[in-house]
Amino acid sequence: MKIHRHSFLVFVLLALLVPDGLIHADVSTKEAQSKSGRYKVKLVSQTPIPLNEYQSWTLQVERSDHKRVVLRDLLMDGGMPAHGHDLPSTPKIVWQDHPGRYGINGLLFSMPGNWDLQFLLVDSEGTDLATFSIAAGEATPRLSTRPDEVLTPEEKMVLKGLVLVEKPMLPKSTGNEVADNAEAIELGHKLFFDSNLSPNHLACSNCHDPKFYFTDQKTTASGYHQTTLLRNTPTIVGSAYSHWFFWDGRRDSLWSQALVPLESAAEMGGNRLALVRYVTTHARYSQAYKTLFGALPALPLVPANASPIGNKVVQKSWESLSQETQNIINDAFTNIGKVFEAYERRLNPGQSSFDKFVEDLDAGKGLPATVSREAIAGMKIFISSEAQCTRCHNGPMFTNGSFQNVGTSELNGARADFGRAIGVKALFATEFNCLGPYNGDPAKSCPDLVYLNRHEEEGRWVGAYKVPSLRNVLKTAPYMHDGRFRNLAQVIQHYRDPGQTKEQMLDFRPVADLSPTHIKALIAFLKTLNSPIDADARLLRP
Repeated sequence: MKIHRHSFLVFVLLALLVPDGLIHADVSTKEAQSKSGRYKVKLVSQTPIPLNEYQSWTLQVERSDHKRVVLRDLLMDGGMPAHGHDLPSTPKIVWQDHPGRYGINGLLFSMPGNWDLQFLLVDSEGTDLATFSIAAGEATPRLSTRPDEVLTPEEKMVLKGLVLVEKPMLPKSTGNEVADNAEAIELGHKLFFDSNLSPNHLACSNCHDPKFYFTDQKTTASGYHQTTLLRNTPTIVGSAYSHWFFWDGRRDSLWSQALVPLESAAEMGGNRLALVRYVTTHARYSQAYKTLFGALPALPLVPANASPIGNKVVQKSWESLSQETQNIINDAFTNIGKVFEAYERRLNPGQSSFDKFVEDLDAGKGLPATVSREAIAGMKIFISSEAQCTRCHNGPMFTNGSFQNVGTSELNGARADFGRAIGVKALFATEFNCLGPYNGDPAKSCPDLVYLNRHEEEGRWVGAYKVPSLRNVLKTAPYMHDGRFRNLAQVIQHYRDPGQTKEQMLDFRPVADLSPTHIKALIAFLKTLNSPIDADARLLRP
């Protein structure tokens, strides 16, 4: 594993040995001798180590000869030696007030298994290296020879980590001050079904249809004037739990995602000024907008249409507006996105038969009869180290929210799509990201952007796409970013044999040992993830 220089932020902090993030957690201390023997290094971490949560750890460096520690630099790298994944974040090392003590902020682990963390210590004598092996998440058990046997304690522990509890607390929104406001939810609900937001009379619900679990059941989406788009329409159910949006993650909040299709020439074909004028002056919406955000300063009557995105006419009109007017329009445009988020974050999967099965099992009620033996066999396959499914599909939403290359990208021709490699560039280019001026949170902590590991932009992220949730997966066909697979059997077959794809670029090892019986069992298990949408029934219709 190669050490990358991460341009680490070094601050002087008055901190205790255990960082704030560990004060209320169980901690574990690991010790390692540096390669040359000059240093003894201790790593204080949370235990057990959770997945998909930012953590702050402590590193204590001592010289073996008991001299004072004087480091010129301290660099860190890490990854999964089993299959070459880098850390998904670039942690920041901060010097604390005690000699040789450092805080490590922004550590993130996205997959269960063994991770190596390497620390390069630079002093007047040269460089030295300390390595730690870390086990994150629950270890994936090996598949037993009897798929129908009672679940083992190890299997039960992994399954508990996948349970969606009844009525879970929604995560905090990123920079949306009206995310949980009842009037914002109502306004977003009305706008979601309003076809007048598009010159071609397309509503958000045209592609995200409640009848189809807020998808459209098409291979790829249809946009403005029936334009066929490159990508499949993902469901928005459960999107409140996402950190990244679109298949390539080019937006980092649900409110900023909602803005893109509104003025995309290929999707709804609107323009920023017309959209703002419509929402803030229409009799159905103007009072609600004013109540939420205050009165909008008067906008010029001419031009009628203006946007920094779109055809040359609307772009030229946008450039004719003063900076002050542009800022007013952008503020209002952002507010429209924020009421969309307020509505969409109320649409979440409910508990499934799988969740109730595991809860009953955990309560000591024996093997519940609500799930078939075949589904239990599929459950055991799914969480096994052989099948590798939980590397990416972990946590209660059955996704780690990361971007993986599974050999489905087209990198040449008219349908070339570079996935996350392009998405991350767009993410940092937009003024509507977490670090931009339209984030309503004054703190702007933005850990997803601050700690994002961008070293794979020219590597594994080329042709990588967001890992989707498997909740209600039977309702979201067709599958993959381009809708190439019509059913789950085809998806699983792809993981058995991805064809002629260059395997060195894949983020998984083909699972050739899966038999037709295994595939049937996996599908039976995935059916147990079906559930109703946990939302007020009135939000599921216009």
